[in-house]
Amino acid sequence: MGKVFSWIGYYLRFGQGPNPGACEDLKKYLENREPLSIVDWHRKWWEPLGVKKDVSDFVYKNLESYLGIEAAKVIPSDRLIDDLHFDKLGWPRWDADLRDDFEEQFTVDLFKNPGINKESKTFQEFVCFLNNAFLQSRQKNEG
Repeated sequence: MGKVFSWIGYYLRFGQGPNPGACEDLKKYLENREPLSIVDWHRKWWEPLGVKKDVSDFVYKNLESYLGIEAAKVIPSDRLIDDLHFDKLGWPRWDADLRDDFEEQFTVDLFKNPGINKESKTFQEFVCFLNNAFLQSRQKNEG
């Protein structure tokens, strides 16, 4: 709940929030895609890439709260900026909220891996970035 108040405060101070035009563009871009269940989404897109189910489930369950994107319709080849409008959706600092939530759930410090949406060009790269951070953390904890 604290995040909601922080977003509202930021919006009131700086007048920035999700871009309505980008929201409409995204809705049109995804409208003809059939949504997949969380299990099918993982099996179809992420299991073949070696992405852990915990990571794909985290993305599936949380993407809409960060950016208003229905993950059930997103595919790995979607481009973060051109197709999904990562740069125009969500509230300021959504990426910091993602990092905080990812760290809280998996005890993985994503601040050691900056550039969540700057280095990744596709949704696949974004999810694989999160998965690699998750795997690296597990290796350190086991080693």
